[in-house]
Amino acid sequence: MGKSEVEGLSRRGLFRLAKEVGLIHSIDEWMLFHAARNEISHTYDKNTAEEVFEISRNFLPVVKKLLTQLELKND
Repeated sequence: MGKSEVEGLSRRGLFRLAKEVGLIHSIDEWMLFHAARNEISHTYDKNTAEEVFEISRNFLPVVKKLLTQLELKND
């Protein structure tokens, strides 16, 4: 896959493509991570920070799965 396949895609489109090629398992999960990142970068509310913290706790295992898939596809 090259630059031409991903140029101009929306974030959801990129996640959809990543799912189609087996890099990720859930588009919605990655959209949630992205939304949480956007939310916390513009918000200083304690409740929002706690919500984003809870979401972020799931990020490490999911991104480790992505790394594994990238390594498998790169061999």
